[in-house]
Amino acid sequence: MIKPTALKTLVRNAMALSLIMTTNISVASNTIEGVWITADNDSLIEFQVQDDRLIGLIAGSISDPEHTEFAGYDENNPDPGLRDRSLHRLAIFTGLRASGGKKWKCQVYDPSSGKTYRCTLTVVDNDTLKVRGYVGLSILGRTQVWTRLAN
Repeated sequence: MIKPTALKTLVRNAMALSLIMTTNISVASNTIEGVWITADNDSLIEFQVQDDRLIGLIAGSISDPEHTEFAGYDENNPDPGLRDRSLHRLAIFTGLRASGGKKWKCQVYDPSSGKTYRCTLTVVDNDTLKVRGYVGLSILGRTQVWTRLAN
């Protein structure tokens, strides 16, 4: 027979373990890692860890889920030596560093203009990401809201 004090300890430990597991699942589900649909509802950007660094890659588009269409080349890159690289799987979000809670600071490369901007990424909830690109001061930028691609 189990003593009442041992039973209380067992229940308390089980509840604590349950709380810890729920918290870890909650934190893990609000991560930036995964595939996001951009504000234009067509492009897909995947955030993943590569070589121990978090990066954001061009993963394709909603209109071409099988990646049968050619993504094109980085024709507007200011470095002529990089203009023949494919845009598919190109890392456009680099230098990601945590900036407290669910925020990251980084640089974002815009292949359509060939320019690189400062950027702040904020995970609002499991399915919403705010992307703010700017030059110089954050106030001189614009924000887009992206949606996580459903599995």
